[in-house]
Amino acid sequence: MLLLGSVIVAFGALVAIFILGDQPRFRGTWIHSLYLTLTRASGRLTRWVGIILDENPAVGSLLRWSVPVFYCCIVTFCIYLFFANVYGKLPPEIKGSLFHHLWIFMSIACVAASTTMVTFVDPGTATASNVDLATSLFPANGLIFFEKRCSTCNLQKPARSKHCSTCNKCVLLYDHHCLWVNNCIGLRNYRWFMAYLVSNINMMFNGGILCFSELRYQRHLHYQNWGWWALITRTTEYNRIAGILTILTALFVPITSIFTILHLRYLYLGITTNEAGKWGEIEHLVGLNALVYIVEKGQYAERATMRDADGSFTRAYLSLDDEIVLFTEKEESRYTIRRIQSMETDLDNIYDKGFWNNFKERVLTIAQI
Repeated sequence: MLLLGSVIVAFGALVAIFILGDQPRFRGTWIHSLYLTLTRASGRLTRWVGIILDENPAVGSLLRWSVPVFYCCIVTFCIYLFFANVYGKLPPEIKGSLFHHLWIFMSIACVAASTTMVTFVDPGTATASNVDLATSLFPANGLIFFEKRCSTCNLQKPARSKHCSTCNKCVLLYDHHCLWVNNCIGLRNYRWFMAYLVSNINMMFNGGILCFSELRYQRHLHYQNWGWWALITRTTEYNRIAGILTILTALFVPITSIFTILHLRYLYLGITTNEAGKWGEIEHLVGLNALVYIVEKGQYAERATMRDADGSFTRAYLSLDDEIVLFTEKEESRYTIRRIQSMETDLDNIYDKGFWNNFKERVLTIAQI
């Protein structure tokens, strides 16, 4: 069990590096170096696996479902261990408490329900019938989203959407693709994703408290002079199981809580996980004094330096969309160029409606698209 816990922690760390390692704040650090190493390795592995999966679609489907199945097996196994070894040894005040019985039942039921919903509910697929409405609800802001068409789906791409290469579809209000449920998290199932996080935290927290209560009760009855580690490792099988489950929950409740708090922060900022990296790039440009607004064009641009054929350098202004050269320093006098000095005062996130309205839109309101 301890070895299994170590494997899960290591896997979670790798996922975090893949998600956050390319953030501008980590560039030049060991985190970014590890991200680049992992990206290159995964790129080679992806190409190799892609060749196999193109020839064997069934194998690809099996691999994608392996992580959710692994998660369900681990959770089910831990619940089994709890009832087989810990539940019967709980203190009488807990075993005789209707509140604790209901809490245990509701904790397991909520995890099962939220896992089912986040896994199988459509995340908000862009289709020919809803793409016009989605485009009107989520307009391009000219900073991180632009008017484009998806070359794969051959549909207009509403702002805040993304084409998921794993699911092979464009997802509205795309947040991320979740390996743990083999589904994208987007407009229609983000509420279930948040429920999935909260219900897992609740179940682990409740389970950890109950397992620790069993250890404390057994120590009080039979092992008053024993240390906690000796109680777990040198007494009975049910104490060992209770100790292992207590340690695992003590590890994973903080990790899952931090991830949940991160999503609450994104709701506060009015962004998604996918957009966090895009806004990070904009913040990076602002920090370099390289982001400007061209008044006459009504367009943001990146101020950069280009090397000419003769070896000299020319200041140029690049489109944020496709990095084409809009004009060079020779034409600067024709335009009113306003330098963006602050993310807070000079830029407006048109998708941010305030924390409560963001929360209602993404968590409480059922999408009608």
